[in-house]
Amino acid sequence: MKKTGSFFYGRQLLCGVLISAAALAAVSVAGRAARVPAVPEPAAAVLASLEENDPSAVDAVLRAREESRWQAEMESESLRRAEEESSSREEENSRILENAQEVYEDGSWRPSIPKETGNNDSSVWSRFRDYVIMGDSRAVGFYYYKFLDRSRVLAEGGETILDIRNYYGRLKNLRPAYIIFCYGLNDAGIGEWKTGEAYAASFMKVLDELRGILPDTKFIVSSVLPATDAAMRKSPSWKRIALFNASLAVACPAHGVTFVNNDGIAAQYMSTLWDEDGVHLQKAFYPYWANNLYDGVRRAMTGGGSRPAETTTVPATEEPSSLPVSEPEPVSEPEPAEQPATEPAEEPAPGENPPEDPDGDAVG
Repeated sequence: MKKTGSFFYGRQLLCGVLISAAALAAVSVAGRAARVPAVPEPAAAVLASLEENDPSAVDAVLRAREESRWQAEMESESLRRAEEESSSREEENSRILENAQEVYEDGSWRPSIPKETGNNDSSVWSRFRDYVIMGDSRAVGFYYYKFLDRSRVLAEGGETILDIRNYYGRLKNLRPAYIIFCYGLNDAGIGEWKTGEAYAASFMKVLDELRGILPDTKFIVSSVLPATDAAMRKSPSWKRIALFNASLAVACPAHGVTFVNNDGIAAQYMSTLWDEDGVHLQKAFYPYWANNLYDGVRRAMTGGGSRPAETTTVPATEEPSSLPVSEPEPVSEPEPAEQPATEPAEEPAPGENPPEDPDGDAVG
């Protein structure tokens, strides 16, 4: 009897342990199920169906979902960067406005030309931010003399306004706030444009094209720095520079482009800071030029427009078929005290054009 009772109670104890273990297992499974989100029933059904028919299709579906998620993240990052760039550009515009100087009654900025500016005047160059400078060998000096970053000066010796199109891709990547164009030396020398109007029309056509690529970028055109009288006597084609400037001063405002007149600083420093060839520039001139150009930047960024040329007096008319050396066109710089009346050895016969330079005057 005692054995039978012990066996009975032992069996009850064993059943109790097994029931408890089963209950604990059920709780554990339920907890894991609560922590792991269930696959939505439609998606699970689709995956199950694909796995039965084509197991590899499951991997393709999962990869497509991962690529979609990655694309969404990339779009979000691109949007964030665009917002940061926009904010940075607004800050740059505000900084320019804060540094603005006195304005004329017509809304244009009063230039700030230093009396004495050394080559190491960092205050001039630190103003240039989010910019691009384009041009010929004269513009090359901005990076050659280490004034500005090489990557921001898109200039090569011998280039003209026709070469601007070669830089459309790089300009699109840089997306500068403003571009300063410093062409004209070779443009006058190659003889492609016989009148100032023709040159200005070609220039504006290129800028109109570029505006379609960079609609938010401001354009500033530097007047073509003149050649010395000695250089013009040697190469009459430099006389076209005055014709070009007269037409650009009219065409630029009509196309929403800021025109910077350099006649004042050219007249002041040409006798001392031009190279011996009479067309290129010495290192010491660049801070003066940069300061004048930045006056144009301020006007462009604040909607001040272009001030009319101050000393350019040559009418924008067709260039004569003959440019006698003894009768130079009026230009911005003062004439020498003693000018030879004639040069018989180089005087062309009536109706005959003067000889062209052997290199076509495309010097830089």
